Amino acid sequence: LAAVPWFLSGRYWLTQKRIIWKRLGAKPQSMALKDIASISVGVRTFRLTLKGPTSKLTLRFVKNFKRLWGALILFRELPLPERVGTPRATYRGQRSYRMQGNVMQEGYGVLHRESFFFLPKEDAHHLGADAAKLVGALALAAVGVHRVNSRADLPFDLWLSLWSYLSDDELDGLLRRAAEQRGGSAVSVGQLERLGTKAWYRHGSDEFRMRQPLW
Repeated sequence: LAAVPWFLSGRYWLTQKRIIWKRLGAKPQSMALKDIASISVGVRTFRLTLKGPTSKLTLRFVKNFKRLWGALILFRELPLPERVGTPRATYRGQRSYRMQGNVMQEGYGVLHRESFFFLPKEDAHHLGADAAKLVGALALAAVGVHRVNSRADLPFDLWLSLWSYLSDDELDGLLRRAAEQRGGSAVSVGQLERLGTKAWYRHGSDEFRMRQPLW
């Protein structure tokens, strides 16, 4: 029984056009990203089921489950290149948080030339509501009820690597469109006020928090 997950698992390859899955001892299966109509997940078994107009592809016990799930979501929402090439543009990216008072939003921060781009990974949520949810979860756990929650990890670093062959001007325009489409931010570095010695910056009512300083 312990070996069952190993027999059901496999390897996957993700390109800008398709997902390929090869289960142990089986022939490879693939599905074009443009054909994916819906994605359902099974958190306990790290399962992704992709449904298309005439076919279905199921991946079980997937390595880096949240990241692949997020990549399939992101690759369907944002533009993808028809080809990839030698990297030309340079940029720096890291996990970031946008704060507006007690409202927080996790995202991916990108420093490119003289601009900072915040690309949201999740909807904004109130810290007070998060604390209430935690208390509720602890109360349920005390009586033996456990809830399993998970969300996709959108890999903006992977998405950007596909576009790194663009010129700096082209990449700048791409980042601005992505930030606008996802409700993010595009701010000139000169407009950011650094807060103390931490990697925290303010622009208007927005506060961006990171682990590493932008400069």
